[in-house]
Amino acid sequence: MDQITGDAAVAMWQGALNDRIERIPPLQQEQIDELLNAPGWECVIGWIDRYGYPLTSTMGYVMVDGKLCMSCAKTRVKLRRLREDPRCSVTVSNHAGSVEAIMAVTLVGRARVTDDDTLRRQVHELVNAKMYAADDPATDAALEVLNSMDRVVNILDEVERIYSVNGPAMAGID
Repeated sequence: MDQITGDAAVAMWQGALNDRIERIPPLQQEQIDELLNAPGWECVIGWIDRYGYPLTSTMGYVMVDGKLCMSCAKTRVKLRRLREDPRCSVTVSNHAGSVEAIMAVTLVGRARVTDDDTLRRQVHELVNAKMYAADDPATDAALEVLNSMDRVVNILDEVERIYSVNGPAMAGID
């Protein structure tokens, strides 16, 4: 058999890749829920700047009543932009060290900003509990700092689309 090279090889590999990608199943809802409620506390939120460019920021998050919540200083540009245009995306990953193990979910929707003090304190306590061991002296100090700052809560209120990465399925071991 002759070796396939050039454009024919590119077309062959692209066809194989497209066939493989179409067969990779997304994460199931149970896996998504497990990932969002895992001990990890870090997410990446994306929003659009005033010039139309996408920006991202790493934030702490927790799930409260089935909604993804993040605390944010009132002075942040992203907060102003989310109030003007609430469209955003939030990605949560299991930070696996290999393709075979990685799982991630991106939620696309609309954020709602609230200065509800009870919810803000609840979000701070829950994020703090994910970040620090209960007996860590930093727990109380971090919570005191968070609660003393002028902060609000971003809630991913309306999820319109969900995209996922299913590493075990990509590797053929799921």
